[in-house]
Amino acid sequence: MKKKKIFFSDDKPVKIAIFGGSSAAGWGTAINFAQFIKSSVFTDKNIVVHNYALPAMPFVDFQAEILKAVISHYDVLIIYAGHNEWVGKIYSSIKNLSKPRILPNNLSYENGTKVYDSVNKKIINLTEYGLHGYLKPNKINLNVIVDRSRLSWFSYRALIKIYSIVQKFTNKEQNANLDSNNNVRRPWNVKYEFKYYYPEKFLTSKERKSIVDDYKKTIIDIIERLRPNQKLVLSTVLANNLFPPLADVLDSNNIEQIRNYEKYANNSYKALLEEDYASLELLVNNLPDGAHKTYLQGRNCLGSVWDSKLNNSNCLNLLKEARKIDKFPFRVVPEINTFIRKLKFNNVFVIDPVKILNNSDNFKDYNNHFQDFQHPAVLGHYLVANEILIKLFNDYSEPTSFSLDACENFTIQKKHKKFILKPNPFYHYWSLRDNVDWLDDFTSVFFSEYYRYFLNYFKQRAINKYSFCDIKY
Repeated sequence: MKKKKIFFSDDKPVKIAIFGGSSAAGWGTAINFAQFIKSSVFTDKNIVVHNYALPAMPFVDFQAEILKAVISHYDVLIIYAGHNEWVGKIYSSIKNLSKPRILPNNLSYENGTKVYDSVNKKIINLTEYGLHGYLKPNKINLNVIVDRSRLSWFSYRALIKIYSIVQKFTNKEQNANLDSNNNVRRPWNVKYEFKYYYPEKFLTSKERKSIVDDYKKTIIDIIERLRPNQKLVLSTVLANNLFPPLADVLDSNNIEQIRNYEKYANNSYKALLEEDYASLELLVNNLPDGAHKTYLQGRNCLGSVWDSKLNNSNCLNLLKEARKIDKFPFRVVPEINTFIRKLKFNNVFVIDPVKILNNSDNFKDYNNHFQDFQHPAVLGHYLVANEILIKLFNDYSEPTSFSLDACENFTIQKKHKKFILKPNPFYHYWSLRDNVDWLDDFTSVFFSEYYRYFLNYFKQRAINKYSFCDIKY
């Protein structure tokens, strides 16, 4: 048996940097893959981890630029990114425009230049001081001190809470005019207009294609910058294929036809919620080809094998295809994961947690790896962390067993030793609160009972943890 090459010595810490969006940042979860990796009881290694990932930040032109600014300081670079690339295309299109870009669902984006400027300022600060000033500890300024402190996070949360209260009062009269079907608060401070079928595209064909093309170019550029002794870890990105598409686009001026498609789609999702697969099959035949029809065909296909192993069913391919042709690509497009799997370079490690997840025993097990329809839960983060450590260290000892209790304490059995990783109460509290608020916002925009059912499943799970575990900070 060929022995794995040893990449790192034990006499100095291995310095690791992580880049990506909210998933890589560990948003909404009690323990994230960065915490698993830097835990000495979990790894038996001396590892320093700096997590540069930021919620809602695209990789191309944003996180990638931060990576390039600090690349020389690290032994290992980890990229877990892809969900936010559509946002980057929106920012790029309004970079030099004075007016906002309004998407078909009424989401509005403006000040593209300000977004780029904020990233450039962060790059300058990181180049000068490093993450929280840790790369150059002798060069500390007030911003670094504040950034390191817990007070900074607490102040941020307090301001957000105050702002939300003010918004409730200032928007009271405006909110009273919301339609009767959706008389709830709206995310992003706009009236999000959910439809199954929209008359206009969210992204141009060129923008949709460039999501993948620009991601590829950026990754290759980073690989070419690596030192011979540096390693890049690229991970496929988890996305919950069980969640339905966010948009189809119809090139039609026939209002009556569109209205009928909306009705058939709504009735189809209602039949799916009621597990009335006979009616679902008949209703789906009335829908135009597209993301919704493909998704509903996939879920109808899965109806009779819901408790079977996922890899035993070709129905999953339909769900993945539905995500691929979703006209509002809020989740990572499948072509990015396909590109990652095909990469072959000496100093690049590819890990594929998506492939492992698709071998889950059943759909409950599958959903337990998610906080919602795209963010990994603790089990999802463990999956990523374990695959990273297997690639990086030939003497890494995988847990012989592991378990997660109702309060998200993670127990690891390694040979004759047992360890428990416990969430930080402060961050555990706020991660659950953020997760519930985010899901509440999304639930408020969907009139479809099926969408609400799916989102409320995750929302209630988070509320149960919060209540049952009596989490305080």
